Amino acid sequence: MTWPSLRALTFAAVFLALAGCALNPRAMLGSADAQYRLGMKFLVTTPPDYEKAEYWLRRAAIQGDTQAQKQLGRFYALGFGGQPDFVRAYLWLQVAAVLDAEAEYDRQLLARGMTKAQLTEAEALAAAYQPGHAPDEQLEAKPRAGARDRKEKSKQEATGSGKPTSTQNRDKRYFVKLGVFASRENAEALRARLIAQGESIALQPIRQGDRDLVAVRAGPYSSPAAARRALRRFDRELHIQGQVTVQGVGSAIKSGVPKGESRPKPGQTKR
Repeated sequence: MTWPSLRALTFAAVFLALAGCALNPRAMLGSADAQYRLGMKFLVTTPPDYEKAEYWLRRAAIQGDTQAQKQLGRFYALGFGGQPDFVRAYLWLQVAAVLDAEAEYDRQLLARGMTKAQLTEAEALAAAYQPGHAPDEQLEAKPRAGARDRKEKSKQEATGSGKPTSTQNRDKRYFVKLGVFASRENAEALRARLIAQGESIALQPIRQGDRDLVAVRAGPYSSPAAARRALRRFDRELHIQGQVTVQGVGSAIKSGVPKGESRPKPGQTKR
């Protein structure tokens, strides 16, 4: 490699590093785009920092950033950092759906699993949204379900107690991870195919090393048995071998592969 080429590469690396460092001050100064990008950065780090991701995505969403509103809705729907909050999820997806067709699709899908009371509350909150105002501000006094359980779990780990509490068992949510893709287009294609089959499917951005990947997962399911049934259905009807996860923590359960048939291992990155 010639010296000019090496110097150009060094300059590019320094520029990208400085651009990444600039996100935080720009976000603190009120840039909705920087706040959204910073929130997504915390969401895809290993391990993810859900508290900071939620904080920055909310700040951008409140300012009117459509992408932040959509991602925040998915954040609450999937229960990142706690138990799923369908009212908040529906609220932000509906606000984003004004300008984003994908958010509208997610909103309709989410509505299928909500009660009439939840839908009424979420729609009223969405109707009250104005840029610069958090329509779910009155909900902030109510801690998101799962926060107390995480503290109890940390306390148990610190004391060496492995016995879960009944509250922890009740708040667990189970998913089926169907694959990890390097190409978001391919992940979207699988998602669209499965949604057409009536499945509840979401995309989850993850980071492995220096690569940004997209995981496709189905759920949530209320019990391990329900997740296993879905896992077997995906294998039997769609020839997709997946993996059961609990609140994002992998717990592989093989579904059985017909003899003579070769498939990717669960969690294997696909193009």
